[in-house]
Amino acid sequence: MSTEKVVVRHESKKSLMDWVAGHWLEIFLTVYGLWVGLPWLAPIFMHIGWSGAGRMLYAIYSIFCHQLPERSFFFYGQKSMYSLTEIQAAWQNTINPTILRNFIGNPDMGWKMAWSDRMISFYTSVWIFAVLWIPFRRKVKPLPWWGFMLFLLPIVLDGGTHMISDFAGIGLGFRDNNLWLALSQDPWLDLASSGWCFHFSRKQLSIKKNWIG
Repeated sequence: MSTEKVVVRHESKKSLMDWVAGHWLEIFLTVYGLWVGLPWLAPIFMHIGWSGAGRMLYAIYSIFCHQLPERSFFFYGQKSMYSLTEIQAAWQNTINPTILRNFIGNPDMGWKMAWSDRMISFYTSVWIFAVLWIPFRRKVKPLPWWGFMLFLLPIVLDGGTHMISDFAGIGLGFRDNNLWLALSQDPWLDLASSGWCFHFSRKQLSIKKNWIG
């Protein structure tokens, strides 16, 4: 390989890394924004008659979420959320989660999101915190490890109590409805982890950019 080709390759690699280093947050916001935004489109597609596209989104996100209807938001129906009893009356009288999760809604009750209320709280708040982090990225420092552990406690409380409750069976435990706790507790972990990850990514990309140059 000639020296000229090596130089061109080096310059191309440097230019690409320079661009990524300068736009990494925009790349994250775009890609991750699509990831957290697509579940919102599932009920919209079902409502306007694009059932094929809607069911495809339900199928894709079923890999990442339990999609239990009694723990999901509904659009275009009588209510934004339904109890297990209401779901059973409209679907099947069962507490089997593999059966319950297949209920995506109907024209009267509306159509559920492609993932649960906890997933919305947990993943969407990361994107929101990323946007809010932009104007403060040069001033905010990551939390120390003990601070991160403190921010971790709320989600341990939320997820832990819900897991213990579900040991009794869906709808039979002491915490069948998780909305208030999930929406109020999960973002604390996102706030801590997002700040740490964004600070680390910015630092590492800056080092990599200088190393390539």
